[in-house]
Amino acid sequence: MRTLTILFAVLALSSACQSARPTERYAPKNPGVLRVAMCQMPVVQGEPERNLETFERFVQMAGAAGADVAVFPETARLGWAADETRRMATPIPGHVTEQLGRAARRHRLYIVAGLAEKAPDGVYNSAVLIDPDGQVAFKHRKTWIVSRSVLQVDLYEQGRRLEVAQTPLGTVATLICADNQRESFLPTVAHLGARMVFVPGAWAAPPEELDQPEIFEKTYIDFWKKTFAPASARGKLYIFAVNGVGPMTQSPWAGREFWGVSLAYGPDGTLLAIGKRREEDLIVVEIPVE
Repeated sequence: MRTLTILFAVLALSSACQSARPTERYAPKNPGVLRVAMCQMPVVQGEPERNLETFERFVQMAGAAGADVAVFPETARLGWAADETRRMATPIPGHVTEQLGRAARRHRLYIVAGLAEKAPDGVYNSAVLIDPDGQVAFKHRKTWIVSRSVLQVDLYEQGRRLEVAQTPLGTVATLICADNQRESFLPTVAHLGARMVFVPGAWAAPPEELDQPEIFEKTYIDFWKKTFAPASARGKLYIFAVNGVGPMTQSPWAGREFWGVSLAYGPDGTLLAIGKRREEDLIVVEIPVE
């Protein structure tokens, strides 16, 4: 495994390249193209079993659509900032990744899932890549934790590493939601060789603002477009950013709403696909296999 260490002025993070179990090239289900399913699912805070049922439903739909990869939102099993996060978070690997692994094996696809991870030193906002054999091939812990004074949420420990994984899909990375607000993070994973970046997100806003199309577009959607478009072009990256949908009922953010509008960008900065506003959606994007 080759390792590259980079020190950031604020976070003193390390960066590395991992090999995720097998190294042989992945054979897509559809010759010549890789299909990525962005699973814009309803996320219900504090309802893990209900959310896992939704995971299963979307994995089944992704499999039926011939997807090779299914990407889900941030902390989608519990919902971002759910009140019982500390009690209900689970280890990685653990019974939740085993359940998702069975779904991956059944439908022969990769799953990228945002999960609350219980660790000896606290709870992390994490994302896993589960391979078609049902194994956790890669894990990322959210590294850019926006301050409590801004979000009024103090649940998650800070990850310390930016990594890419060498997989049969190619070299991939995962960044979670606000990780992408650090201008150096997407260029860093590109420098480490990533071709695809999976971005589980939990973008939420007051519904009265989402009810006003101009505010919704200019304040929220344009923010993420302006984040991903130039970064994908500069780094020659495919970026798949997936949000959930549905009302927030817990935490200081209760009353806000996950608003969907998942985004896919190509390596020239082109918007490849966009999800529905405020509705569940399965968005399947085809990219050429080199």
